[in-house]
Amino acid sequence: MCEEYENACGHRFFGHRHFGGRRFLTKEEMKELRERYKKKKIKWLEHYKESLENELKGVNERLEEVKKD
Repeated sequence: MCEEYENACGHRFFGHRHFGGRRFLTKEEMKELRERYKKKKIKWLEHYKESLENELKGVNERLEEVKKD
């Protein structure tokens, strides 16, 4: 597989099953794969950010409890 395909998907066989098992994709299909990957990456990062914000909130609450004791 080409380097562009690997970079677009994050995994060299990512699009293989989505396009009928073909190994060579059109430029339009490559563009579609990049968009799918970007959307999934954004969604994952937003979820991770939310998780970190909740963790920080919990740490701050615990810190206030400890200071009171």
